[in-house]
Amino acid sequence: MSIIDDLTAAAATPGLPAADRAQLKLAAIDRRTTFVIDGFVFDLTKAWVDMIGGEWLWTGARTADDQPVMMSGADTVAPLLDVYWIYGPLIEVRPRTAADYRKALRAPSPADLGGAA
Repeated sequence: MSIIDDLTAAAATPGLPAADRAQLKLAAIDRRTTFVIDGFVFDLTKAWVDMIGGEWLWTGARTADDQPVMMSGADTVAPLLDVYWIYGPLIEVRPRTAADYRKALRAPSPADLGGAA
């Protein structure tokens, strides 16, 4: 069992105060492939989409102050903090499931909420 496994198990301890649980979960994060901004953990092994639809990928490089260097398209390269503040919010790219489509189809329309269709 690794230290990550130990920390993850400790975070599930019943009766543990919420602040301690959050701290243990944060300590269990693999810092080589993640980056934390404002308490949110970015998994750098995944693609991220910005608010205008640009897809950002980690280049594998880091800046001198340890920020991940992100790339969108062939020519836009920036540290993750800059991408987050300029182009954010960022949403993880993931394949859509049948449940996602069912949820979208069952969502109320504007007409159902008293608005125009």
